Amino acid sequence: MQRLQYLEAKADDRVLDAGCGPGEHAIRAARAGHRVLAIDFSTAVLDEARRRAQRAGLADRIEFERGDLTALRFADASFDRVFSWGVIIHIPEIERALSELARILSPGGKLALYVTNRRAWDYALLDALGPLRRRRTPPLQKTPLGEGCWYDTPKGRLWVWRIDVEGLTRHMAQRGLTRTHLLPGTFTELHVRLHGAMRAPLLWINDAWHALHGPARPCVANLLIFEKPR
Repeated sequence: MQRLQYLEAKADDRVLDAGCGPGEHAIRAARAGHRVLAIDFSTAVLDEARRRAQRAGLADRIEFERGDLTALRFADASFDRVFSWGVIIHIPEIERALSELARILSPGGKLALYVTNRRAWDYALLDALGPLRRRRTPPLQKTPLGEGCWYDTPKGRLWVWRIDVEGLTRHMAQRGLTRTHLLPGTFTELHVRLHGAMRAPLLWINDAWHALHGPARPCVANLLIFEKPR
């Protein structure tokens, strides 16, 4: 996670990876010198994350446990730094998850959320091409936080939000958190829908966007940093 520096985590901070998946970002945080508690809802994914941490020689710096972001077991103000990478976009009850993440963050703490961006050029193009596409987007449920729907995938149904970044910012402000950074994430994910020669130029565009510090607004994913006042 190259942007861990925006969390300004200190060595003795309590760090939570909220939705760790196979452990990639928890391992990066541990390599940077932090002790991390990593949670996920899936026991199978947690087993894989533990194996990866063991292979990386960082098992002593990361604690893994099963957890539900909509009902965390932790007391208020339990963590100084929290990050959640591409996870809350798959939670239908997103308001509950956001409330929990705000609750467990300590005063002066920082929260990083890597989310989709409803205003991304990707979505505008896909919506414009909707009538021509073989696989159409299901009807979207619209809320102040964005719009979402269920997708059928080979591994089962998956909920996906297109986050309204300003709506999310207002929502977190109501919970006492101030947005300090809005940063570009992935510029486009259209390459995952393509085969052959068109993939390479799109990957190059992603790399160039980062290198040139392009704006966040057109990107399909954004990184938002929030801070809770002391």
